[in-house]
Amino acid sequence: MRREAVGTRVRAPIWLSFGALVSAAACSTLLSIEDRSLESTTDFSRPDAEAGVRRDADAEAEEPSETSTSDGRTDFVAPVVSTPNVREYSLDVAKITLAWAPATDNVSDGGHLRYNAYRSSSTATKANFTTLAQVKAGTRICTDVVDTNCTYTGSLLVSGEAYMFNVVVSDEAGNESVYQPVGELFGRALRIFYPFNYGGLDVSPNANNAYVNGTTPPVHTTDRFGFATSAYHFSGNSADGQIVISANPIGVSGVTPRTLAFWIKAGTSTATASAAVIAAWGSTTANSQVFGSYFGTTNGSLNFWGYYNDVVTGELVSSGWEFWAFAYDGGTVLRCFKNGVRLSPPALASALSTVDGRIGIGAQPGTITAGSAVPYVGDIDDVRVYSVVLSDSEMTRLYNVTR
Repeated sequence: MRREAVGTRVRAPIWLSFGALVSAAACSTLLSIEDRSLESTTDFSRPDAEAGVRRDADAEAEEPSETSTSDGRTDFVAPVVSTPNVREYSLDVAKITLAWAPATDNVSDGGHLRYNAYRSSSTATKANFTTLAQVKAGTRICTDVVDTNCTYTGSLLVSGEAYMFNVVVSDEAGNESVYQPVGELFGRALRIFYPFNYGGLDVSPNANNAYVNGTTPPVHTTDRFGFATSAYHFSGNSADGQIVISANPIGVSGVTPRTLAFWIKAGTSTATASAAVIAAWGSTTANSQVFGSYFGTTNGSLNFWGYYNDVVTGELVSSGWEFWAFAYDGGTVLRCFKNGVRLSPPALASALSTVDGRIGIGAQPGTITAGSAVPYVGDIDDVRVYSVVLSDSEMTRLYNVTR
């Protein structure tokens, strides 16, 4: 029997009852050694720890088999996972590369730790894919990996379904610890995805990496799960020219289908403009040529920006993390979502005629130098653009596995 660890080390239960018989020539008194608890100071990593002491024949407790390393050292302590978040390094239609920080162990060195990656069912959420039992009940997609990354390609990733992924690390003695999961929606024509764990790295198949610019660039901050350096904070100072901007155009224009999705944690705006751009691409030379979103600094709502063909949702932004998405495939109907729930905003004034361009995050697109227009104040994370319209159920699934 072993205990699991969630980002921490946990000792396996230990039952010890020791006795020794003093020879009859000396005395007939039974000397007993008191049972040790989990707080024992005995170093069980020492090869000679309590060596040669046998179990008292009269003890009723079950004696467990020793948990030992290949060189005979006893180890009851699970590996330590100091940085528990599993991250996505690349995605494709039916492919995912996962990465994680290495664990450490009190006995086994890094080269003797083994990592196994698991995929959940399509109905799982973060809350039910975090314990060792929950994760190992899933489907293993990478087996006994020595490195801190693995790639899976195959039929276990179904288009339109969302899954959680997690990793279990084990030491030579078989003690195990579990990481914290990451979730994703698959097979839906992903154009860009900036998780911000790796700066401006685009983990979509298009590798449209982004530049992180500014006199004082946006700074890494904690994300909605409390993981450090996993989101960006924007100060909203237009003189800094803060923006994250893709190296190449998005590849979506006119009335072609698209979905823009992101997580935000809005701060207190100091902008003089009535709007603060969260993410957008297009041109401001004519009406209806932009596709993006802005935060209304005067009314506190998050809205769609089409450049003089906007949609005010009327939905106020809270002080916590929120998931937002906008989807469009022609005409005047714009589909808006907040935390996976479809809203009922007014229609567009006319059909959009979006101009393809580089996406700007945290300020007006195309702006790189100081003096950027309508800068955003707050945190932004997990910016995605799809070249399809996600269905209502897909949007709900995406929200559920990323919250």
